[in-house]
Amino acid sequence: ENITLDNSAVAAVDKAAYKLFNHYKDMGGNTYSGLRGEVSRTYAGLFKEAEGNAKITVATVGGMAKNYASFKANISLDKITDSKSLKAILSADIKIVKSLANIIARTPAGAERNNLATQLLNIVMVSSLKQAEFAASEEVKSIAKDFAEYQVEYAEALNKAFTDVKNAGVDLQQIVKNDVFIRKISGKDVNVFKESMKSLGSSMASSLKGDNLKKASTALNSINKMFGIESAPAVLYMMAAPAPPLDGIEGITPTQK
Repeated sequence: ENITLDNSAVAAVDKAAYKLFNHYKDMGGNTYSGLRGEVSRTYAGLFKEAEGNAKITVATVGGMAKNYASFKANISLDKITDSKSLKAILSADIKIVKSLANIIARTPAGAERNNLATQLLNIVMVSSLKQAEFAASEEVKSIAKDFAEYQVEYAEALNKAFTDVKNAGVDLQQIVKNDVFIRKISGKDVNVFKESMKSLGSSMASSLKGDNLKKASTALNSINKMFGIESAPAVLYMMAAPAPPLDGIEGITPTQK
């Protein structure tokens, strides 16, 4: 039987899941994988609930997005030891991006909607960097076929989500200029969201072939146009450089311009 949660219940589950994760996040082995798999499933369910229940407030959704990005930043996909947890973690990104985009599309224009859009970009940024990092690891070889299919689905889900948000009236090129996405790297100001998209594209170009590469490239080219991302080597490309610290990115409180 399906149970509909009210706003306070959704906020409470979010708080409990995030607290549970932080309490046990340093444990290794099967606990590392199982905990991250279960928390991913929980957040995918919470965003799905918020998508179908207009009584869940923008503030609650924003809090979930902030906590999920922080949680996501603490996942190293190459340390996930069981396929069930890995599948849950990867599929959660797609589900959450879809749900959050639909919530943004129905939210009235203004600071609250812009805040949610900023949080969406933050989640995508962290998730994409993690995936590019995983694609460069030795561990990916054992699930190469499944991961390739997932990468295509992820790229197409991002393209649809950003297209829907843009069509709802959100100025994505303005959102991506938010100061929270700017980092000093080698003495230069770098837009970390844009670099995450380049990293994702570089990793997919290296790991995908044939129709999969064509589908992913089509989706990513569309995304690049929406955000004004120029075709150039990624500063943060994981196969060429280590991941930058995500401290201060995953737990942002977005500012509005």
